[in-house]
Amino acid sequence: MTVEEMITESRSIFNQTDSSNSAITDSQLTEWANQYYRRIQALLGTLPMKERDYTQAETVSLNARTLYIDHVRILEGATSVYKTLQMIGLDQLIAIDPDFENTAVNVPQFAVRTGTFTMRLYPAPNSDNTASTVRTHGQEFPSDLSTSDTPDLPLHTHDIFPHWMAYRAFKQIGMKEESVEQLVITRERFKELKSSADNLQRERRWAFPLNEFA
Repeated sequence: MTVEEMITESRSIFNQTDSSNSAITDSQLTEWANQYYRRIQALLGTLPMKERDYTQAETVSLNARTLYIDHVRILEGATSVYKTLQMIGLDQLIAIDPDFENTAVNVPQFAVRTGTFTMRLYPAPNSDNTASTVRTHGQEFPSDLSTSDTPDLPLHTHDIFPHWMAYRAFKQIGMKEESVEQLVITRERFKELKSSADNLQRERRWAFPLNEFA
């Protein structure tokens, strides 16, 4: 379900389907969709998994939304085959090579997270590998959604969004009883989701951690 579809459904709930004659703008509804997107990410205990390509260099600048990196691979220039690098910390690199800054260039063997948004390849790539691809897989903070976007979440969570958005709309309009009703529906839908996930974990041992709705 796209954010635009969520907006349409939420408007039908709080009964202001004409955006040109409404106390609630589409921009406001989009903001509330993003608010719940971040909220449900925290409740689910998950963040979007992303694959990103960078250019090989001694120091690689990572995307500003990067949180964790699980795998790093490089495309070897000589073979055109992807090779997995071992991920280590800076302390480990110093233990391996205290003078790592001056080590001769070669085919990288290690990926070292040296800053919040920087990663060092060791040894630094030689001429065969400079400007070749570095591919990372890991978790990122979610980007804000536009009206044409679909949340990077399991499909069965999408139906909860319009009720949260309607809850916020009713609250802003001053319709307290209707606002509470939509909040209750949001909580109940999430509890149903949690129950289904718990059953899957027991039956199939799927890892899908969920926390109680706050």
